[in-house]
Amino acid sequence: MSPRSWSSGVLTNIPYSSNSLNGSLVQAYNDGSNYIIKTGFGLRVTYDRVYRVTVSVPGNYRGKTCGLCGNFDGVPSNDFRLPDGSITQDVNVFGRAWKVDVPGAVCGDECESGTCLDCNPRLKAIFEKRPYCGVLIDPSGPFATCHAVLNPSDYMSDCVFDTCASAGSSKVVCDSVARYAFRCLAAGVLIQKWRTDSFCPMPCPAHSHYELCADACSAACPGLTTIIQCPQTCTEGCACDSGYLFDGQQCVEHQQCGCYEQGRTFKAGEVVFLDQCEKKCQCDPGKGVYCERVNCPNDTQCLLRAEVWACYHSDPCQDIHCREKETCRFENGKAVCAPLYNRTCWAWGDPHYHTFDGYYFDFQGTCRYILSETCGNLSGLAPFSVTQSNENRGNPDVSYVREVEVIVHGNTLTVVNHQKGQIMVDGLVFNLPLDLYDGRVRVQESGNAVLLETDFGLRVSYDWDSRVDLQLPSSYYGVVCGLCGNFNGNAGDELRNPAGNLLPSLYQWAKSWRAEDNVTSACHDGCETGCPVCAPHIRALYETDAFCGVLTSTGLSVFNACYAKVNPQAFQQSCVYDLCFSNGDQRILCQALETYVARCRQEGVIITDWREKFNCSMSCPPNSHYEACASPCPVTCPYPDEQHYCTDTCVEACVCDNGFVLSAGACVPTNQCGCSFEGAYYQQGQTFWADDQCHRLCECDRNLRVVVCRESCCASGESCSVVNGSRSCRPMSSAVCVASGDPHYRTFDGLRFDFQGTCVYQLAALCIDKEDLVPFNVTVQNEHRWSREVSFTKTVNVSVNGFTITMTREHPYQILFDGQLAELPFLMQDVFIVFRSGNTAVLKTNFGLQVTFDWSSVLRVTLPNNYSGAVCGLCGNFNGVVQDDLAMRSGTMAPNASSLGQSWQVAATPECSSAGCLGIGCSSCPATQRENARRYCEIITNQTGPFRECHAQIDPGSYVEDCIFDTCRFQGHQAVLCDAVAAYASACQSQNVTVHPWRNATFCPPSCPPNSHYNPCAPGCTETCVNLSELNCSRPCAEACQCDHGIHLERPNLCATSRMWLLLSGTLLQQTPDVLHT
Repeated sequence: MSPRSWSSGVLTNIPYSSNSLNGSLVQAYNDGSNYIIKTGFGLRVTYDRVYRVTVSVPGNYRGKTCGLCGNFDGVPSNDFRLPDGSITQDVNVFGRAWKVDVPGAVCGDECESGTCLDCNPRLKAIFEKRPYCGVLIDPSGPFATCHAVLNPSDYMSDCVFDTCASAGSSKVVCDSVARYAFRCLAAGVLIQKWRTDSFCPMPCPAHSHYELCADACSAACPGLTTIIQCPQTCTEGCACDSGYLFDGQQCVEHQQCGCYEQGRTFKAGEVVFLDQCEKKCQCDPGKGVYCERVNCPNDTQCLLRAEVWACYHSDPCQDIHCREKETCRFENGKAVCAPLYNRTCWAWGDPHYHTFDGYYFDFQGTCRYILSETCGNLSGLAPFSVTQSNENRGNPDVSYVREVEVIVHGNTLTVVNHQKGQIMVDGLVFNLPLDLYDGRVRVQESGNAVLLETDFGLRVSYDWDSRVDLQLPSSYYGVVCGLCGNFNGNAGDELRNPAGNLLPSLYQWAKSWRAEDNVTSACHDGCETGCPVCAPHIRALYETDAFCGVLTSTGLSVFNACYAKVNPQAFQQSCVYDLCFSNGDQRILCQALETYVARCRQEGVIITDWREKFNCSMSCPPNSHYEACASPCPVTCPYPDEQHYCTDTCVEACVCDNGFVLSAGACVPTNQCGCSFEGAYYQQGQTFWADDQCHRLCECDRNLRVVVCRESCCASGESCSVVNGSRSCRPMSSAVCVASGDPHYRTFDGLRFDFQGTCVYQLAALCIDKEDLVPFNVTVQNEHRWSREVSFTKTVNVSVNGFTITMTREHPYQILFDGQLAELPFLMQDVFIVFRSGNTAVLKTNFGLQVTFDWSSVLRVTLPNNYSGAVCGLCGNFNGVVQDDLAMRSGTMAPNASSLGQSWQVAATPECSSAGCLGIGCSSCPATQRENARRYCEIITNQTGPFRECHAQIDPGSYVEDCIFDTCRFQGHQAVLCDAVAAYASACQSQNVTVHPWRNATFCPPSCPPNSHYNPCAPGCTETCVNLSELNCSRPCAEACQCDHGIHLERPNLCATSRMWLLLSGTLLQQTPDVLHT
């Protein structure tokens, strides 16, 4: 809202200047972030509109004032004087005595007995330091020059008290410090810049920027300085950018400057009524204010309404223009437009959609689609956008909701199906509940779903699985579009694309609402023709009362009470479809029944006895139990004693047991609730960066139950960034160690050597104990293949966090976890993930270690640069110095690669040797064989060949030499040659460099299993029956055998469609309708 002041009860733009008030000059204007009211007799009142009020009076008022500011007689001890002249020592009695009643205001006089603030001494000590109030008294800080002029001790005490009262609010700290800064500048003291990007940054409106000493008059609109005097001292605030002028309120272009006449400010184009509405005036920026004599129309009269004089009807509702589906009503004495009703759009299951206007349809696309967004003439309505991203879960013929994204008030809020109790805001993950924009958006758990509510009536609910509800008030009638339709009351015209044109098919229409998606690496829009259908006998089975028929059965009478409110026919048909393509999965049946019951509840019909009848019990997490009619507003941390008032219908839910309360999706004892900080909830012990520069590190203190922050920063070589929803300091670079082919080794620092030992060796491990580095160990076992002259990598073991992950040639496309065979993908929450990318296993840890192995001969270990100089093994010490990479376990330099390898042997296997090739068969490669090998391997270095675009990124020299060495030793064996070329191809693709097709029918021809085909650049996140989007998979493309369209990778080298796989406690489980098989 633009700054305004009240003059004789009339709302007036500022700046304002008048001589009409008792014949004395009165000015009201904006100075920096403050309102100033100044009179000709010396009174000056300053208000920052938030926190600070100052009153200045001239000396001739000495002894003539009263109120909370005292009597101004030079004696502080008698300032607590009451209106009757007596003096009290009780501050609460004094404060109450000077209370002025304001109509409609709700206020209190004092804290009640026993509830007054008593700041914890430990907390007080924290707030007395940086990055809190300590900046005020820092002898070398930005206010040091002001200390001798204005003692900061009182300001310091007030700052600590207020910060404590607000539980450490950053805004309160900033307002407190700004108070002292204002007083210093007003005293003419030149202070230093105290605001930074991480401490109290001042946001400025469009076309302006922050300045410690802003001078608005230096770039003022013409005429502005004729009604106000420019301040004699500067004040901090927002100054206009070059090319813009200050109009008294904001920075505008020259042609948008208002008019300044007779002490008043008129906005460009503004119309005002003067002289009892007999004069109507308008501001023309080029010509000034022009007025005309007018009379109010016969059915109106000149009234002061909402502090503005104008010609009004006696019925205020006649003076406001409501939208088509709104009505006028009175709220707080004012006429406002209110929606006539709400409508809900939903998507569930397959998903099956129901638009605002009642149109039902099914659409199986797995991309990101616009559910609903504003379009057309909004006329003051808040814009928004809601999108949904879908995924396959084991069956390519059906899809389910993976995430829901809401864009509102300029921010993006995302709920992902595996992040229960959390929501992502602009890329950062927050716990629930969450309040944003001073309560204009609230996100909380409601039942088993997340509920997002806005101040303009948009409500979005998602059950973190498959059901989305989107509710809108009728104010948005006809001004929305998307898969939820246009909300115009006509279900027959829903199939309009973004251009507003009706499309002939549902598929084309739904596809037209596909949105940009930077997350989903591979998605499809379902089928248009040749779509799978359910066999008639299967459909007939699922239509019986033993399955979906129960929804429409009059004989069982379970759901009959709801038929008049919610037609079950569409739900029954959708249920049959879903069961057809899930082999009659009981969970899918229960999901369909639950969706219908939920719709009935929203219409006021509560059905509570259906779960037991159909074996659909709700499984609840620890410390909770099922309730058929629970409050939709459950008690939650951080305020477990706060009672919520709910008007919504009760919901089915898992409710926390007595003594437990919701905390970020889990039920915890009430004494384990965390902290509230600036609208967000943090669990006990949770640490986070409170700024985007990683300069303020905060923690929810377990004992104080308050978020406490300290100044900090990232270490050298690290940068502040957001990854997977978390802001943290991360290494700016990394290094790669490679073992390939014979094997040929390239250390982290770039040393290249060959070593043909066949025992077990330490490749890389943490060798220096550092508090912030996670220990790990990577070992390799090599083996001879076809010849005792060379060896290849057979097995890779990675030990981390007490677990051992084994990737071995004996079990291609699988891993061993602590010795037990496991399928991919494999997840150990918050520790590591292993998944397949093309023909390569990828192990990624939460601290930056990454190990890849192609189950044949190419191994890569990637480490972030914070491990520099702290590792040892065949990969070297990663200290940036190539010359010392031959360091043996003893620390001395090895004379050759053989000695280096022997020193890092950690285990022996039967008949293994670390001495390399000895005796017969170890001769060097003849010149003719070497030349033949070179002719084949030069495909790597061919300047016009398939790898031409990679040469500038990765030097092919060493790769072609390795290729020649291996191919020559194996007398041109094609498998060895192809592996050597593939090693360079893999290195190039790992750097996102384009590799052109290099395999053909005569050179390294690809061979793929049934239901798959060769792709030289297949998606780096291989499509499996478990959706890798849940696992934050992000990889460049790689050559691989890719499953044909509609087929997913189920088992190693097996592409299938029929089964579904689930991740449970990090283990992939095969699901059938009745049993989970490990």
